[in-house]
Amino acid sequence: MRETVALYLLIRVHLHDRFHGMSFGAPEWPPAPARVFQALIAGAARGRNIAEDHATAFRWLERQAPPDIAAPRSIQGEECTLYVPSNDMDSVGGEPTRLEKLRTKKLVVPRILEGDEPILYVWSIEPADRAQAEALIECAENLSHLGRGVDPAWASAEVVDADCLARVLAEYPGTIFYPAGRGAAEPGSLNCPVEGSFDSTERRVRSQRIQAVSENGKRKELYQSPSRPVFSPVRYQSQAALQLFELVDSEGERGLAAQALRHVVRAVESIRDAAADRLKEAFPGEREQQEVDRLLYGRLPDGSQDRRRGGRIRLLPLPSIGHEHADQQIRRVAIELPSESLFAPADLLWAFEGLVPSDPVTGEKLRCVLSRAREGALMLDRYSERSKRFVSVTPVVLPVVAARRRIDPAKRRAEAKGAAERSAEESQARVSVLQALRHAGFHTPVRSIRVQREPLARKGLRAESFAEGTRFAKERLWHVEIEFASDVKGPLVIGDGRFLGLGLLRPARPDTVELGCWAFELDPAAAAFQPTVLVRAFRRAVLARLGALEGGGKYNLETYFTGHEVTGEPDKSGEHLAFHWDPHARWLLVVAPHRIARRPTARDEEKKLERLDRALAGFHALRVNGGDPYSVLPVSSAALRQYCMPRRHFASIHPYSVTRHLAVGDPRKAIELDLLAECERNGLPRPEAQVVRYRTGAQGLQGWLRLGFAHAVEGPILLGKTRFIGGGLFLPVELPTEGTTAISR
Repeated sequence: MRETVALYLLIRVHLHDRFHGMSFGAPEWPPAPARVFQALIAGAARGRNIAEDHATAFRWLERQAPPDIAAPRSIQGEECTLYVPSNDMDSVGGEPTRLEKLRTKKLVVPRILEGDEPILYVWSIEPADRAQAEALIECAENLSHLGRGVDPAWASAEVVDADCLARVLAEYPGTIFYPAGRGAAEPGSLNCPVEGSFDSTERRVRSQRIQAVSENGKRKELYQSPSRPVFSPVRYQSQAALQLFELVDSEGERGLAAQALRHVVRAVESIRDAAADRLKEAFPGEREQQEVDRLLYGRLPDGSQDRRRGGRIRLLPLPSIGHEHADQQIRRVAIELPSESLFAPADLLWAFEGLVPSDPVTGEKLRCVLSRAREGALMLDRYSERSKRFVSVTPVVLPVVAARRRIDPAKRRAEAKGAAERSAEESQARVSVLQALRHAGFHTPVRSIRVQREPLARKGLRAESFAEGTRFAKERLWHVEIEFASDVKGPLVIGDGRFLGLGLLRPARPDTVELGCWAFELDPAAAAFQPTVLVRAFRRAVLARLGALEGGGKYNLETYFTGHEVTGEPDKSGEHLAFHWDPHARWLLVVAPHRIARRPTARDEEKKLERLDRALAGFHALRVNGGDPYSVLPVSSAALRQYCMPRRHFASIHPYSVTRHLAVGDPRKAIELDLLAECERNGLPRPEAQVVRYRTGAQGLQGWLRLGFAHAVEGPILLGKTRFIGGGLFLPVELPTEGTTAISR
């Protein structure tokens, strides 16, 4: 199969030295893609006519996703208020001498460019669309203005591959903005072309603005405002420049030095203060001193806090993650530089190079130095990945309204919280997490939020452990898990402590991948089919989606997915997916083999599970026996987690098939002994097993059982010969009363 090469349409727009633009009542920066779209149309037009190939290219461009934008370094100029005539002479009886009555207030805020770098607009394109891109390259050569007539501009364009684009962006001395989803018409959003933008612009140009009417036998001419072109506001976020530093042992004995995770705030303060002292010593001017206070402390000359997003230097201590045995100690610090500053980026990085941090507890200088990472930034990549799910490594500092009620340690029993109070505290904390996301500039819709005091990862620390020696009360600290509706690019840092190392979240695999279980709720009308029919139809659909994802068909999939060897023989190792039907919840289940065997995932399994998760994304219909499709809905992560919660008592809802028929005389005893051996093989503790009933037939010896464990184990449990294709499914039950079994929901 030929590998598809990723291509991009790169348009460079050069401004003279400034840009005037307002959108949604606020200064616009960077210039909106809609302005570039209109400027390209103006460059392509010959009078009011546009060549057909150019029109086709514009209709193609408006259907593409919003572009990435790279904007050069700039500063906002002084605001200027102008009073200009309004086009409304009728309101003053058509008297030119009363023109001063029509003055309208107009705010002008220029954006001053600091260099001669162009603004870059990058659209992703398919190889088949190259002809449209070439037509737009011709249009770019005729671009003369961007936005208002006082902003002359010129442009060039080209089609580049991924490697070339990466080099251009890596060397670009500015800020890169990424689209963050369609939004409301509000300050900070940028208008982007959508389907219909070109036709609406053409209608506006061709419309007759002067309309002749007859009134009382007299001919009058009326001005008619043309319809506005159709565009859609899109939120854009800037990804600040990050530079990774390492804590290197100054004596060269141990490689990287490590600092304890619990002292993260004081460690950040030590590095921040040392960098501020170095900058103030090198730049003694009053303006530079004030800029240092703003960049490192967020303090403005009048003593107030600088609350502009992305206007400060941020230190991100990166605890070691990526392996189950990682100790989460701090060996690396990422420096996030602001997009606007009096200092050059090289000067800001120099302030941190070679710093000797102090011990967070004793204040003594450590025997390590802060050194810029010379090789690959693997740890930074782990925090910067795109994901829908993030979990906190250091707790998030939420507002005072989200603080837990403090309990006097001497009165724990008397002041203990009830379930209602705990639920109310967690509910308020979840609302505050949404607020913290907005303050940090993340507007992607959120599916679910979980808050707790306990760590969300191995070798993590409880939230209150980070409060010692800081200005934050321990009751305000929460560990947080967030699931977004779409992928978000890290690093994700939120909360009031985000400039002091708190509120750092790491990308996590989807909950389904973590659990090793996927569930889909099936249309009730399909429940009339036999369970085996539903399971086999579901298995065929999943394998077909996996085959389509790989591009080679379901017959070229690995044994891990199909359960069959290349020769067609059934896989006897048990290392493949299981497919099941839960008639009580009407759920179709896919269960990974590591969950069945109760073992950690192997190194090569994680990639396969992620492939399966991508294949199941968008699965919404199931055909059974070639009939009409039945709707299926993915089960939420919260419901799936509840489904898999540890319980002590389980009952089989599909018969358990013995792996071998033991010659013990009593079928019930044979089923019980076989099941106990099967539990041991699959990493389950020895349960108390009760055979409720059994049967023999073409499927061999089968039984329905109840299991009781001394300690709670996670569900669902899959056991027996048919555990991979619909049999041997055990679900949690309430304690049986009077011979009945109630499945826990």
